[in-house]
Amino acid sequence: MNVQVLPTLVQLAKESLLKKENLSISDLEDLPGELFPSLFKEAFDSRKLTILRAMVAVWPFPVLPLGSLMVTLDWKTTVAMLDGLDDLLAMKVPSRRCKLQVLDLRIMCQNFWIAWAGTEEESSFLDVIADKRTLVKHPRSGVKQPMKVSVFLSLRSCTGDMDKSLVYLLRWARQRKGSVQLLCEKMDIWPLSYCSLSEYLDLVQLDSVEELELKGEWSMRSLAHFGVYIRQMRNLSKFFLSASKETKQCFNPPSSKLTRVYIDKFTSQFSHLGCLRHLGLNGVNFLRDHLENVLGGLKTPLETLSLTNCLLSPKDFKYLSECPNIGQLKHLNLSGVQLFFLPPQSFPAVLERVTGTLQTLDLEGCLTKDFQVNMLLPALSRCSQLTRINFYDNRISLQALKDLLLHTANLSQLTMELYPAPRESYQEDGVLLNERFAQLCSQLMDTLRAIREPKIVLFSSISCPFCRSRLVCDLGPPVFFFE
Repeated sequence: MNVQVLPTLVQLAKESLLKKENLSISDLEDLPGELFPSLFKEAFDSRKLTILRAMVAVWPFPVLPLGSLMVTLDWKTTVAMLDGLDDLLAMKVPSRRCKLQVLDLRIMCQNFWIAWAGTEEESSFLDVIADKRTLVKHPRSGVKQPMKVSVFLSLRSCTGDMDKSLVYLLRWARQRKGSVQLLCEKMDIWPLSYCSLSEYLDLVQLDSVEELELKGEWSMRSLAHFGVYIRQMRNLSKFFLSASKETKQCFNPPSSKLTRVYIDKFTSQFSHLGCLRHLGLNGVNFLRDHLENVLGGLKTPLETLSLTNCLLSPKDFKYLSECPNIGQLKHLNLSGVQLFFLPPQSFPAVLERVTGTLQTLDLEGCLTKDFQVNMLLPALSRCSQLTRINFYDNRISLQALKDLLLHTANLSQLTMELYPAPRESYQEDGVLLNERFAQLCSQLMDTLRAIREPKIVLFSSISCPFCRSRLVCDLGPPVFFFE
């Protein structure tokens, strides 16, 4: 006997609303608050843009987390939401039940739309969606607070390269400056003219920025001008400045007094960042002899320091070994920094500072030689929290690698170890001998198993500069990987 499940009254009410082509705000005024999330999600899934627009003006929660329903910003849906905000802003007497303060367009992996059970208590929904820093808790009497729109921004010099939804949003916000405010937790920016940069960033509440990445070929002059905005990002926790792969060495060493003025102007802004915990600089060759300018003014200890493909001097390493802000460092990446040309004690002195906290260490492509590996072994053996080490693309002998493995005997937290192919795996002209490589890797694995039980251990040839491939060996035969 087939038992037909009858729809509930709640489901019938939602289906009735979803069938209306011209749903009005009045149709939603008496709808119970606990039905709004599920109705909104069904309207979103079925592309009922008119219903979505109408729901904005009577949304009974402080935050509408639209971005969590999308893989990428959808242009038509974004326009419908902003039209809904326009309807709300245009009301002389807003809906009695509307509590909307923030339209959240951030693409985030959250499942509260599915998990929300439909309880009558609003707090069960708000506890998940509300970022308390974005909400206006005690607005001054008689003062209308600006509507906030939260989004991740990727700003490029050509609007044709930007997401269509973002272009529309920026134009929309510019036309409503004063009544609308953009919040941006994460932002990445490619080089822009000063006028374009000012035009965009003046729309953003800069103290909402927590993660910032500057990409591409920035001139020192542009960076110096950008500094005035960095100092306003008081809650910035992560900052990364990276050249694109095509222009990895785009930041040239300073060659004039004016350039040095720009460097000082840019690096001096870091003293205003009281929350910075993660700092990454890639390909910024102006850093040579200026590392103290960047780190010296920091107010908080760093957790991550990534200085990759940079030119650093003995003066920089001396300062780094004394820097008070690296004592709690968890992640250190110096890949591409040429350690071979530095005094032997330069890097070991830095490593000594972080033996109690360091979790990951990346020294890929540092031109490290045997004597330098031997110098850092005492400090490395005391890095008890280390979970990952990377020595790829260094020319190290079989014996030096064996010594390195022996000094990791007490590092019980290690889960991933990346080592270079022994120097003896190559001919004098640099050609890799595949069978020899496999044999030596087998010897090294036997050495490692004799002292502890390894987890993920890989030995790799030097990466090909043309095709970016490398021959990698673990417990089985060597195989090619492409980066």
